[in-house]
Amino acid sequence: MSGYFDEADRFVMVHQAQDLEGLLAALARRDLQHRDISVLLAMISRMDRTGKVRVTALALAEQLEMAHTVCIGSISRLRKHAVLVKVYDRQSGSHYFILNPYVASIGGPQTRGHLWAQFKAALEDAG
Repeated sequence: MSGYFDEADRFVMVHQAQDLEGLLAALARRDLQHRDISVLLAMISRMDRTGKVRVTALALAEQLEMAHTVCIGSISRLRKHAVLVKVYDRQSGSHYFILNPYVASIGGPQTRGHLWAQFKAALEDAG
């Protein structure tokens, strides 16, 4: 096994004992909808090796065969529950999402800590 990152060998860790339990509770309370979890899973599937999700709501809606406005509603609810944040990349002029690394993350503890710092900063900027 080499240290080379192969797109075919990507993996994402979903953290059961932390915020996943909170998501399931929000789903049971109907604070989140089943389609919100579908949007989350689609985002997880598009997470790159840096932990960023570079996808538009329109592309997600097309992938999931749902209305664009429905997808935007799901993203809004996930943002409200601190599952994801939207970040503006000043270099490229585009946006991307970062998922809460205590829900789903890539890499080891150091990468997770770096993602948490970015996630927390983006939450503070949005608030």
